[in-house]
Amino acid sequence: AHVRMSVVRRCADRAILDLRQDNGRVRVVSLGAGLDGECLRLATKFEWVDCVEVDLASVVEQKRELVGHAVLSVDEDLNNLEALGDTGPTLILAEVSLCYAAPDAALKARRWASSLKRACYLELTPTSNADSRFGLALQSGFGTLLRCAPRDAEAMATTLRLSGFAHSSA
Repeated sequence: AHVRMSVVRRCADRAILDLRQDNGRVRVVSLGAGLDGECLRLATKFEWVDCVEVDLASVVEQKRELVGHAVLSVDEDLNNLEALGDTGPTLILAEVSLCYAAPDAALKARRWASSLKRACYLELTPTSNADSRFGLALQSGFGTLLRCAPRDAEAMATTLRLSGFAHSSA
């Protein structure tokens, strides 16, 4: 878990700094964050960050009691993402959550993310690649889940490219 958190935090911090223009605000949209506190960390660290968390209704009810930023409900098909609009520089965090979504819903989320004019998309997916320290850490952290539903890095890059992210690579 520490390796995952370190990677996500480093990538998110860098993306936010890269997205910021002319002392303006940056929006962070976290897809399926559950009770994770990354949005809260980012909003605390960077006073010019606005966070929006998107999750299923049962999680949203719990999360709204814990945080002061926007927490929006979506259905399992992720039908309401377009309602978020394109309000400027946006970092989209999708940590593992799209692995649980139906393929059509995950594709819809990736297409929405690629439609934004100025955005950075960070999707962390489980891997079964034991050749990397990150893969080994994820395997130990996700255990049985990884053995049941491994994700191939090349297949993920292909999916992202087909979703509109021409710069994706494995």
